[in-house]
Amino acid sequence: MSEDRLLERLEKLEGVVETPEDEVARLVRQLEAYPLDTEARERLAILYADHCGRLDLATDQFEQLLAAPHTAMRDVVRWFNALADAQVRHGLDYDAVRATLQRLMDRFPGLAPAEVARQRIEHLRLELKGREQGRTIKMGTFERDLGLKKGPWPTGPNRP
Repeated sequence: MSEDRLLERLEKLEGVVETPEDEVARLVRQLEAYPLDTEARERLAILYADHCGRLDLATDQFEQLLAAPHTAMRDVVRWFNALADAQVRHGLDYDAVRATLQRLMDRFPGLAPAEVARQRIEHLRLELKGREQGRTIKMGTFERDLGLKKGPWPTGPNRP
């Protein structure tokens, strides 16, 4: 294929932007055809949580990933943490997020991921508090000119 044709095709592709809804539909079709496609299922779970606001559907996708046999530990750890992150973003309480992280600890006792999950549980209340919407407190008024005040130079014995 010539360089001109490649550039022409690239320009056409750059104009195509997939919306989250289109991506969800594409991923659902992908998973209907290939149900063991973990990358598509993980992406679908993230889209369900973040763009559709459906933590229940995201949780279902993550649970299907976590139930898959013969999965690498790094993937399982990533999915547990992604689920916990989604739960925090959606405002679930401490006990729900802690239960997810506890499942990770129970799955890999004595290993590094369990220790990291334990440390995250220790800091979980702070993480949840940081996600809460803070009250807006109106501060006092202040002058617009934040530079030195303009005025006559002081004279006399009290001059600095």
